[in-house]
Amino acid sequence: MIKELRIPVEDPEEVAEKLIDEAEAREVDIVDQKDVYYGSIKLYEKMDKPFLLRIREESSKVFLEYKSQSDGAVERKKILVESPDEAREILEAIGLEEVLEIEKKRRKFELGRMDVNVDSIDSLGDFIEFRIPEEDGRAPAESALEAIGKEKEDLTDQSYVSMLLEGEDKKFSDWLEV
Repeated sequence: MIKELRIPVEDPEEVAEKLIDEAEAREVDIVDQKDVYYGSIKLYEKMDKPFLLRIREESSKVFLEYKSQSDGAVERKKILVESPDEAREILEAIGLEEVLEIEKKRRKFELGRMDVNVDSIDSLGDFIEFRIPEEDGRAPAESALEAIGKEKEDLTDQSYVSMLLEGEDKKFSDWLEV
């Protein structure tokens, strides 16, 4: 499992350049992503566990992904699918509801054992996202923030989904760690 941590930033381009120059991160890719999340209150209650299924469109690929978060650690499973429309039809056919759609521009970096993303998200803002092996804790993210001159106090494990649902859809926000 991995730990995902995020911190808001004001200038994503400046942050990306500092990641390269100061933290010595290696830029991997720049992508546009469209994520559509699905969930079910009935299944959450039955499993006593929140989760989401996500259809992610990235470049010319489409992924169907299971994602569950507990205490900041994220469990993921994903498969490549041929069509976002067919994936949506399957999810809706088994009773899942669309929870949220997120569109973002993502710059991907590697820094040691950690993946770092600089995200610009429609209707939410700009963030650095750190994906760290759970056993490494917060230290790698805090070290990277120090290298680029950012304060670690605003570092959070709150997901983008939770941030966007905050104060919005009470039905799902109660389950999705808002």
